[in-house]
Amino acid sequence: MKVFAIIFLSLFSFKSCLQDGTTINVVMDDAGGLQSGSKVKCKGLDVGKVNDIKIVGDKVIATIKLNEDFQPTKGSTAQVNLENIFNGRNLTILPSSSTEFLSNGDTIYAKNNNGLELINSFIKGANLDSIVGNIDVSLDSLSDGLMADSAKFRKLFESAGKMINFNK
Repeated sequence: MKVFAIIFLSLFSFKSCLQDGTTINVVMDDAGGLQSGSKVKCKGLDVGKVNDIKIVGDKVIATIKLNEDFQPTKGSTAQVNLENIFNGRNLTILPSSSTEFLSNGDTIYAKNNNGLELINSFIKGANLDSIVGNIDVSLDSLSDGLMADSAKFRKLFESAGKMINFNK
């Protein structure tokens, strides 16, 4: 019997050594478009992915697998954010200031996120200065092109007018 217990404990320990990263459960009121395979982010970096989502009672529980080099702290929360303009979502971990880390199988709770917060999170992730700069450069070059074309048309009409006056 002791041999069986030792073998069982050895296999259990070996299996836990093979697991990379931490698995955490995230409890939320609504999945908000989150799906299995969605990215998990923290401070703008990819730190894992959503493995599974289930409805349990009146809550939604997402099981997430975190990269082995990322460990969230106790007291961290999460929220669903827009990933891109094509309606993709990610789960963002909002770290706490605690120095204690969550363990495999621990649970964190998600903050409710309304539609305006989703849009705001997407805008914060975008580099608006770069976008505005690119639009400004495009408008300048369009304006320059139109001015050059306008000058060419003016010369064309002047030439046509001279030709008409010449034929009279």
